[in-house]
Amino acid sequence: MKMKAMTILFCCALICAACVQTKRVEVAPKPIQMVDPCPIPEGYLLDDATIAQAEASLRACPSKLDSITAALVEIGKDKPDRGHRQVVGKMLKGLTAEGKISEREAKRLYGKYFEVNFVSLPDLRPMSLPEKIDDIKQGLKSELEYKRHGLQECCGDKELYKRAEQEYGRLVNYMENLLYNQEYVRSLNRTY
Repeated sequence: MKMKAMTILFCCALICAACVQTKRVEVAPKPIQMVDPCPIPEGYLLDDATIAQAEASLRACPSKLDSITAALVEIGKDKPDRGHRQVVGKMLKGLTAEGKISEREAKRLYGKYFEVNFVSLPDLRPMSLPEKIDDIKQGLKSELEYKRHGLQECCGDKELYKRAEQEYGRLVNYMENLLYNQEYVRSLNRTY
């Protein structure tokens, strides 16, 4: 009897062991986190360390010039200072001297944020002005917004920004007068 009980118990144990499935757990390897070789500067202070980070990023990735300059302007807004113009200008001149960015691109970008005069103003040929005036005015308005970020908010220079606004008004009036005069001359030619 003991033997039968032991045999039955042994058979039940074998059946239970066969029914138990071992789960195989596969662990996926952790994804490799890539370090961006050209990080966009972050922070709240436009200091030497931030500029050094921006220069290193631009040396590796000159194509990020617009976004890195925009980031520097944003950082400068936390503590506006008129010296920010010189800091960014010096950085752009240095990268131009190294051949990392073109002089034309550096001037365009610096002027877009930090100068009173507009760099987006195209050649104003009277013949093409009627078709392009709305696009030109929109481009000037957009650049005025960049100047607000750079001159007023980053540098804290409200006077220079006010001059940029006045320059914008003069340019728009000039174009509208040119267009009006062109229409006037056409109407005279039709009358005679």
